[in-house]
Amino acid sequence: MEKRPQVLNQKKRKMRSTSLVCAAMLASLLTTASLGQGVGINTTTPDPSAALDIQATNKGILIPKVSLQNSVDNTTVPNPANGLLVYNTNPDVMLGVGFYYNAATPPAAPSWTSLNDFKLPVNKSIGTASGESAFSISNFSQSGSSSAIQTFSQGGYAMIVDGKLKISGNGQSPGSGKVLTSDNNGNATWEGGAAFRVTGVLKNGAHILAKNITYKVPFGDEDYDRTNNYDIHLQGASDTFTAPQNGIYHFDFQVQWGGGPAAIGLFRSSGGVAERICSGPGNTIGYYGTSTDVMLQAGDQVFVTFTHGNESTVTLGEDSHFTGRFVQSTK
Repeated sequence: MEKRPQVLNQKKRKMRSTSLVCAAMLASLLTTASLGQGVGINTTTPDPSAALDIQATNKGILIPKVSLQNSVDNTTVPNPANGLLVYNTNPDVMLGVGFYYNAATPPAAPSWTSLNDFKLPVNKSIGTASGESAFSISNFSQSGSSSAIQTFSQGGYAMIVDGKLKISGNGQSPGSGKVLTSDNNGNATWEGGAAFRVTGVLKNGAHILAKNITYKVPFGDEDYDRTNNYDIHLQGASDTFTAPQNGIYHFDFQVQWGGGPAAIGLFRSSGGVAERICSGPGNTIGYYGTSTDVMLQAGDQVFVTFTHGNESTVTLGEDSHFTGRFVQSTK
């Protein structure tokens, strides 16, 4: 009778062991089922399509941060799996700081690709109905040779613009009437814009000129002067055009007078020294005009002259005119 308590204790221990084994088996079954459906964090009902479903309203996922050394770095993360995602903290490689994934299949030869390397699919278009920019690219590189967008075509058009085109910003000085000019490397900039036209003569043609004296033709009315580089006689100046920059300029002029022998010329003054650009004898009817291109330096002055050999004084006619415009830069 004294040994009964010991027998009962042994039975209790066996029952406890059996219960623990059953609980472990049940937990194993539940864990397997849970893994089969996906793992949920902060949720008891993970999405069936997700291997891992994390839910939070005020937190995110922190991807491991590494300092990649180049696009084929196999040292920082040894033998990375295809599709492995990391956050690169090295600003000096590839596209700088940001998310990268291994696009290569052999783990020993990775190819780290930035998620910032955005490419538009071929034959796709985007647009908006609100008038805002549908597509915008910015380049903040400090290098003068960098580009925000580059296009290439072996035989066709590299770019087609069907609409208005605006060229402005750093390195550009757009303005009314300016000419788009390229340098030796094909870099285009807005240049010049100088253009003027003056017509008629001072005092409505009643300007009297003496014999054998060379006059600057005193044109009377300024039709336009886009860059204010022509000094008209009515302003108390010298009836000259002053080149605002180095370049090639085109000039047209005509002088009308009362008839008789005369000489008309187009002159350039540089450094206080005047030289003839072109000239010709006037006919007895009293008309002479021509056009020409001339290379000027900034500050050169151009003007029209008139000289006659009549015994009497001569008056200039209202059909006289002088025009000029910038053609291209000679930088």
